[in-house]
Order: sequence, then C-alpha cells, then structure tokens
Amino acid sequence: MLLINIENLWVKYKNIDVIRDISLDIDRGLVVVAGKTGSGKTTLARTIAGIIPHIIHAEVRGIIDVLGVSPITQGISALAGKLVYVPQNPEMYVTSLYVDDEIVSIACNIGEERIEITERLKRIVARLGIHNLLDKNVLALSSGQLQLVSIATALVSGAKILLLDEPLARLDYVNSMKISKILREIANDGRLVIVFEHHLDHLIYLSDRVILIDEGRIVADAPPREAIYSLIEIDIPEISEAFSMLYRNGCVDRIPISVDEALKVFMDAITKRHMV
Repeated sequence: MLLINIENLWVKYKNIDVIRDISLDIDRGLVVVAGKTGSGKTTLARTIAGIIPHIIHAEVRGIIDVLGVSPITQGISALAGKLVYVPQNPEMYVTSLYVDDEIVSIACNIGEERIEITERLKRIVARLGIHNLLDKNVLALSSGQLQLVSIATALVSGAKILLLDEPLARLDYVNSMKISKILREIANDGRLVIVFEHHLDHLIYLSDRVILIDEGRIVADAPPREAIYSLIEIDIPEISEAFSMLYRNGCVDRIPISVDEALKVFMDAITKRHMV
C-alpha cells in the first residue's frame, strides 16, 4: 500500500526555492532522508506534515498525498491519527505540564480508548526506559530527555506514519543507538518511519532506503549500501569515512556502513592480498 505520494513538489520562501521539483513514492519501512544543513530536509518534513503552509507560510506547488489526505490543502488536522511529526525542537510543541500527560496527549485528543492508551504507554515507556521521567515537569527536562518524551508521544499515538526531524541530534551515544534500534523495530511492526537526519552512524545500516537531498533536489535514492557512495561528500558514519580513503585508493573493494561490515571488508582485503 502506497502511504505517501509526492509529485512535482516546489516550496518557496521569500522568492527562494527551497524544495525543487521533488517526486517520491514511499510505502514501507525505515527511510532516512539525508543531506547537508540547508539542503531542504526540514522543509520537506514540515510540508509532508502540513505545517507548511498552514503554520509556517510558504508558497507550495505540487501534490502530496498521505493515506488519502492532502496536507497542503487540508492541513494538519486532517492527518490526525494517520501521521505524527516529531520536530527538531520539541520544546516548541509541548502542550502539557507533566511528562505522562504529554506522552498520551495526541492519543487522547484523537479519541483513542483509555485502555489502549494505557497499554501503549506501558509498552513504550518500557521500551525507551523512561519510567523515571513520567512524574516530572516537562520544563525540568534536559533537551535529550525531552527528545525521548517526544518520540514516546509519537509512538503512543498509534499513527501509521512517523516523521522525525533530526531525532538523534540531542542524544548521547547510548541513547542514539537505542533510539535507532527502536525506530527499526517500529518499522518492523508495520509502520512507516521517515527520519530526516544527518547523524547517520547508528541509523543508516538499519534503514531500508536512503534519500539524499541537495539544494532542494533528490540526488540519490537507494538502499543504504548503494547510497553510501553518494553520501561521501555530504555526511557519512565515522566507520564509513575511515574506509572511504582506503576505497578511493583501491585498498578495499567497498565502503562498509557498520562496524561488523567493516571487519568483514578488512578481512576480505587481507585475504585477497595473500592470494596475490
């Protein structure tokens, strides 16, 4: 089933084209949208979520269809229960004073059953390991804690599509790895998870598809092991960067996207040398 269809999308701020003629079909899995700062990632995320043009003004041309809803013409409310957007700066979107109320806010607002909300809350809180945050004031949270709460809110909502704008930017190494694995699990459960991100170390090797944006246009769209070659000049995981020079100089036959794969690439290169 096609969950998101985008055709000939243009987004313009103050006569400057930020998104330039993007067309995409997205139907499943964990999808990473990568690109340099200023490439148009956040603008694309906000337009899919209906924030542009309904909250942030911009000139928009083209078609976006999200599960039969047009966020461009119908707005954010029409996506309720279908899509949840986790922003890069979640403190701007908080609506509750305490963490437990914040996490269940979206699910309550769209009329989900109380029993179902409670069960989801238990599962997600356990998954994220945030039991100690539930009774805290949202204003007392660190930026990383608030990011975890925002992700929990999205997961408890039960929405079919999750859009996350740089969800790993404020997290430490351990939580970044944990959240990346959880997003993979959520995609495995049948939801579409789209992550707009340039911190790719823990995420890219778990993804099904990488879409690379540069200057508002799609310049690559491929599985992660193919996309890594297009990401070299943009932003790649540290392990991939370490091997990119070896690849360019013909020392290895491919660029790995994870530590486990790097070990295999290294051993393959040693074996070939001994065979010569």
